[in-house]
Amino acid sequence: MAKPDPKQWSGFFWICFVHGYEHVAWGLGNAVVMIFLVYTTQAEFKAAHFAIGSALMSLGSTVLGSVSGFVVAQIGYTNLYLIAFALSLPALAMLPYVPMREDAGQPAK
Repeated sequence: MAKPDPKQWSGFFWICFVHGYEHVAWGLGNAVVMIFLVYTTQAEFKAAHFAIGSALMSLGSTVLGSVSGFVVAQIGYTNLYLIAFALSLPALAMLPYVPMREDAGQPAK
């Protein structure tokens, strides 16, 4: 909704800041999911499970990313982000029910 002017230093700063923050947040989220995937794979099939799991994880963003431009053209960025936020709420509500292991943080054997 805010549209900083890239011709001014303050606008350029905010564009760079938001862009950098987005990449750091994406990187941290991606690292967490990858580590979770590593810890949940069976030791004897770790390479195969990791390859298949990471491919399946990227499938959603690839498929949805390919149609997001059409969605933005129809409803706009603000509505796209509001819908994405609303769709993330069920997953966030299920977080307390994620089973935790006693050996969490220890490498799988």
